Amino acid sequence: MKKWILSLPKITREVSKTDTIIFNNSYIELKNDLLKPDMNNNEFLFQKIGQSFKEENYEQLTKDITSFKNVYDNYLTLYIDEIVYNFKEKFEHNSKSNLNILLSNWNKEINPQVKETVMRLEVKNIFDYINNLNTYNDREIIENISNIVVGRYIEDWKEDTYDEFFEKLTDIFDEIKQIEKADLGEQEKIIISDGKEEIQKYINTSEISLIGNTLKNNIEDSIEEYADAISESEKIKILLQIIKKYM
Repeated sequence: MKKWILSLPKITREVSKTDTIIFNNSYIELKNDLLKPDMNNNEFLFQKIGQSFKEENYEQLTKDITSFKNVYDNYLTLYIDEIVYNFKEKFEHNSKSNLNILLSNWNKEINPQVKETVMRLEVKNIFDYINNLNTYNDREIIENISNIVVGRYIEDWKEDTYDEFFEKLTDIFDEIKQIEKADLGEQEKIIISDGKEEIQKYINTSEISLIGNTLKNNIEDSIEEYADAISESEKIKILLQIIKKYM
């Protein structure tokens, strides 16, 4: 059992309280006992299991342990399904709709002004992901969106990552709404062309922050360190490649 519990995904092992999937507090207690590095095998087998389930009948204990194992084996799948459902609710959409269709339709309805504006990298990466979406598997889609938004897949979440994920989603939707309302006439326009492709994006003209100036100075210092080892054209090409990443 020890080997089995350690093989479960991180999010499953880290559940510390009952929820809509693990409804029995005895399951949490038993899981925590199994995860203790100094667990006494005999004490666990002959005392802890019975104490956790408040049961002395071995036949019933066998059923309880089987149920306990089934819940944890299926936890990740059920947890992801719950996230998918709540994600769809963010769109105030029928939960029966496939995420591929829902995201593709949402992408089409977005004001073109949004995609013509430089935005946070996570927002840009979400649009890029939707544009190249080639699966109808809701679980796979939400896993990839999780990796874009919080930098890890759901199986590697911590218990509080659930709130972090939906808070960041709210921030992303709010940013998109702000961009839709912005006056492009008050923004600078950047055009990059290599003869084959032309990228045009609007950028906010607000002042560079203190930390932004620190970054600017660090970049300039790094470029100066290479002096004539890199030509001016190559320096500009390097900078353009970095700029393209964020456009």
